Amino acid sequence: MQSRTDAGMTQGVDFDSVPFRNACESNDAGTVLKYILFTLHSLLIGSPLSASSSAQLQSLELWRHALVASVRGDAPDLSARQMALMLSVYLGDAPHTVRGLAQALRISKPAVSRALDRLGELGYVRRQRDDLDRRNVLVQRTGSGAEFLSSFSGLIDQAKTYVATLPARSIEFVVEATTPAASYDAPHAEWAVEAAE
Repeated sequence: MQSRTDAGMTQGVDFDSVPFRNACESNDAGTVLKYILFTLHSLLIGSPLSASSSAQLQSLELWRHALVASVRGDAPDLSARQMALMLSVYLGDAPHTVRGLAQALRISKPAVSRALDRLGELGYVRRQRDDLDRRNVLVQRTGSGAEFLSSFSGLIDQAKTYVATLPARSIEFVVEATTPAASYDAPHAEWAVEAAE
């Protein structure tokens, strides 16, 4: 993601920042979404819609469409942390350990364990002690988890097809708060997305 400077140059937004990490560790999707929306607001406000902004908007629309389809379906809702763990286990090279997943996602081992508890209840992952090093807990894939991700990838494919048919749009975030845009937890924030005419 990029942010604009006064000189019109761009610089990277620090997603290793304390506010972003705190938002992610809160495991509250609303807090993370507010942070992302305020970041997008600071990126796009006052600047014409560039190809990069349009691509970001398309990505968000694709994400929204896939998530809405998932919520409407019969599959259980997963938190962002649970989905990140699922994707790490199924798309990354095995073996996976709780310690390794915690390091890769930059979250605590207890946070990984809580998410894995829920994924285990759903039958999407299985944990087993490592016979070679009893201190390690291996996280393994299951047929149910593979089926869930296969179904979810189908939702993403459908969303891609849908987003490809959308006209170009501009995005405007209307924030009715006196708090600076850098604060992602401003009260009473409202956003609006308007179609370009």
